[in-house]
Amino acid sequence: ENRWQLADPIQAEAKQDEVEVLLDDLLNKRVKQTLENETDLSRFGLDKSTVQIELWTVGEEPYKTFLIGDKAVGYSVYVKEKSANSVITIESSALTDLSKPYTDFRDDTIIGFSLGDVKGITLSYPEQKLITCNLNSEGTWMVDVPSDSRVGIAHLTALMQAKADKTAIDDILDALKNLKVKVFEADGITNLAQYGLDK
Repeated sequence: ENRWQLADPIQAEAKQDEVEVLLDDLLNKRVKQTLENETDLSRFGLDKSTVQIELWTVGEEPYKTFLIGDKAVGYSVYVKEKSANSVITIESSALTDLSKPYTDFRDDTIIGFSLGDVKGITLSYPEQKLITCNLNSEGTWMVDVPSDSRVGIAHLTALMQAKADKTAIDDILDALKNLKVKVFEADGITNLAQYGLDK
């Protein structure tokens, strides 16, 4: 689908804009200075680089490998493409972007959906009746309501529909669409009880 994804250390959706910023740092940052035929990379912190970036296109080997070294004067940082003979300096702001942890590149959207695709909502609360809302063929939101006070799980056929409050529906959908992850606590968890998610 032509979207960036995290492949390692976990497999997950990536923040598209964060990856684009990373690529911009690598490909479009203005070169401030070029130092030709430098052999002593330790002078620039490039013998043990702070960051190493591999840029892949096709094939089994990276297309380019960039070494990020020490900060230089004038808000710059030393950079070297591994196979090149020259050392360059670019804006040091790139170092901040290139040194981010992988979690900064992980998509923090909780539920990705288009509002126009939603046709129904079900809300379940402890010790309360299920709330079910559906969009009918005329584009009106309807809510299931009991036809009498005796309705329970065994009497679902006794439900009838009433017109729902569209503002309330929109509020719910907006809240869901705008939910963002604050902290990725853990991956691959099977014991939901420790987070209170079993109930």
